[in-house]
Amino acid sequence: MVRKSSISLTNSSKKKSKNASSSSSSSSSFFTRHSNVYVYVPNIIGYARLLLVFVSFYYSSSGGRTNTKNHAGFISVFTYLLSFICDELDGRFARKCNQCTEFGAVLDMVTDRLATTGLLIILSNIYSEMQFVCISLIFLDISSHWLQMHSQLAIGKRGHKDMRESRFRLLRLYYANRIFMGVCCVSTEVLYLCLFMAKDKELNAIPGLVPISKEIIKRVSFIETFDSFLQKTLGVGSLRTFATQFIVLAIPGFLLKQIANIAQLRSAVVAMCEHEPEFAAKREEAGTKKN
Repeated sequence: MVRKSSISLTNSSKKKSKNASSSSSSSSSFFTRHSNVYVYVPNIIGYARLLLVFVSFYYSSSGGRTNTKNHAGFISVFTYLLSFICDELDGRFARKCNQCTEFGAVLDMVTDRLATTGLLIILSNIYSEMQFVCISLIFLDISSHWLQMHSQLAIGKRGHKDMRESRFRLLRLYYANRIFMGVCCVSTEVLYLCLFMAKDKELNAIPGLVPISKEIIKRVSFIETFDSFLQKTLGVGSLRTFATQFIVLAIPGFLLKQIANIAQLRSAVVAMCEHEPEFAAKREEAGTKKN
């Protein structure tokens, strides 16, 4: 009896150790490369980004600019910011967990374009006099990134961010220096969000980080001129508000981002035209194989 009980105890302990090891291995394999790409950590973050973006756009179109009781404007900005933070996290987890995939790269890029396009559409409705500007920014953003990815893959590059051999210095700096890219991207998103905040009654009431009194604005002619310029052209609040101050801070990075987009568009067109003989040879080779 003693022998049997000891055997059963050893068997149960072995089962427990097996279960523990299998559970630990399964949990550890979740954060490494495995067969189910759909549930890779960066891809799950990508799904969360999409959900947050849709939540943000839902609240931004549900009276958030005029109704302060439901805090729709605040929820819209907050969820969009969370989505933007997730944009940084998915890349970090992809590299850390060795879960970089083509699906994840496309999901990230598509989500970026959807988020920016949706936000610009909302701004075009708020600032009706700037609809053409918003449409132009949408065209530039989508065309430059799509052509860049297509051209880079067509000429055998790993992705649209592989610009080490580009003749455009700005693009090499943009894609090689993460700080520079981050400043440009963050400035653009901050500008768009603050333009939205400037038209929301609740959010536009937030005071600026730099205390600027009415007396200072009136005394300093440059500040007064710039303040009136912003109010007339954009219809935003005074420089004393949080939104307007960050609009001013974000403009330089926003302009650099648009210049980079233009350079990216031109670079993609040049690359596709220069490699056309190679593309033609491949098409001919594919045609002969069919025949």
